[in-house]
Amino acid sequence: MQPGEERAVEELLKASVDSDAEARLVDQLRATGAMAGEMVLPLADQTIGYYALSHMRCPKGWLALAPVAIDPDHQHQGHGRRMLGQLTSWAKATKQWIVVLGDPSSTGSVVSISSELLIWRRPIRSHIRCWPDRVTPCQKTP
Repeated sequence: MQPGEERAVEELLKASVDSDAEARLVDQLRATGAMAGEMVLPLADQTIGYYALSHMRCPKGWLALAPVAIDPDHQHQGHGRRMLGQLTSWAKATKQWIVVLGDPSSTGSVVSISSELLIWRRPIRSHIRCWPDRVTPCQKTP
């Protein structure tokens, strides 16, 4: 993502969901320094795709994927599949752990194309119960 594309991302997020909650989340991640990276998919003079990666507090070093958005006029054309395919390739090459956040019922095909990423279908609470030999349990925060 390039400087100056923030407004286009905000408009895309608002067009993709029925509220401004996702746009507010992105603003908060940016403001607090939790944003690890953002990817946009441009087409002609508009932004038609977006995803954000943020740093997780625990497990340290993991990233959270949310939100993901494709412009409603460009959905079901493979744009999201290509964006997340690129992310999956990067995660595998760098051995980066990524957790997919959000409502599992709204991810649709995202789950199947992102099967190499860690898909966590329940909220992460006090600890992670997968791969205990490789993951240090998280401490509850007050």
